[in-house]
Amino acid sequence: SNLSATSNLLESGIKFDRFIYTATSEVYGFQDTVPFTESMMPFPISPYAVGKYAGELYARMRQHKDNSPISIIRPFNTFGPFQSEGAVIPELIIKCLRGIPIETTKGTQTREFNYVDNIVDGFISLATSNEFVPGPINIGSNREIAICDLVTQIHEACDSSSDLRIGALVDHPTEIWRMCADYSMAESELNWKPEISFEDGLTKTVSWYKKYINVFFSDDSNLLLLNEKNL
Repeated sequence: SNLSATSNLLESGIKFDRFIYTATSEVYGFQDTVPFTESMMPFPISPYAVGKYAGELYARMRQHKDNSPISIIRPFNTFGPFQSEGAVIPELIIKCLRGIPIETTKGTQTREFNYVDNIVDGFISLATSNEFVPGPINIGSNREIAICDLVTQIHEACDSSSDLRIGALVDHPTEIWRMCADYSMAESELNWKPEISFEDGLTKTVSWYKKYINVFFSDDSNLLLLNEKNL
């Protein structure tokens, strides 16, 4: 669907001054070194990553063929308010706030996590740049966080009673062990860098989810009462 939607837009005949294709850090997949630079050959290892990379290649083809103002951006893991619990940080926050046990692998693999305002600023910087930047261009923080450390930081930030069972699960056979961004191109080409730290972003996010918990999971929630009436 990523490839189909992208090709449909680019073949629609719609005129545009700037088109930004949203790729993903997942296209890098297996790499020997970190941080990931845009010059590395992508090695996607999931259907999602393959689909996103296919869309990126299609965008680059149209960019080259028609000299079209198509930019490619590769945002790294994003978190913040309103994110669904299908992502790791909201899942952990919700479990911690509700006192649900948390089971993970040993969590030695690393990722980077970027507060949503930083990522949005990256998109805006690319879209409004005076000079056209074709990309691909990384938007990230160049800061690795081990998953086990992520779990304990969220547990502490939530002042949680959840039982932490780090190491209870086995590692995935195709795990990417390290992932973080080299954002030097974004800094030089767009004058962009992340302004909000992971810690400050996490504080803002936990605060929002505490309100979210009260709205969606409290026994006296109007939404819960509405749902019961519908049943």
